Amino acid sequence: MKGTIAFLAGLACGALIMCVTWGATYYFYKPELVLDIYGGDQRLIDSMNVAGQLGRLDFISLLLAIVAALLVFAALPVYRVILKRCEDTVVSNWQKLESDVHDNVEKLVIEDLEEKLPEFVDSYMELAKNASENDPIADQIMQAQDDND
Repeated sequence: MKGTIAFLAGLACGALIMCVTWGATYYFYKPELVLDIYGGDQRLIDSMNVAGQLGRLDFISLLLAIVAALLVFAALPVYRVILKRCEDTVVSNWQKLESDVHDNVEKLVIEDLEEKLPEFVDSYMELAKNASENDPIADQIMQAQDDND
């Protein structure tokens, strides 16, 4: 992945250097025809100036489009690397949080049950006492349990 990013960055730098060197030396026109306009002074002939006046900036636009495309292609692997690292971080933190929560919930449930156990036993005894006093079927069941003992 690092090699791909380095390769694309090198291509982008090469395209920028190409833009600068070709833009300064590439003639979008015939220099001998333009010399008459500028009075024969070679220093006044600037290829970018003349290209802008003649409407021939398509070459520069093409070079800039190449640079933009290279930057986009360089950004895609970087996006995937960042996305993968984010996913790994989320998964590891989620697993850690899940184990912590599971341990804490288990401890809290055990503590709560131990705390409420006397209430549960008292409620069950009260229920068993009330059921046996009022229900003849419950009396028969209790009698059958006593006979088995």
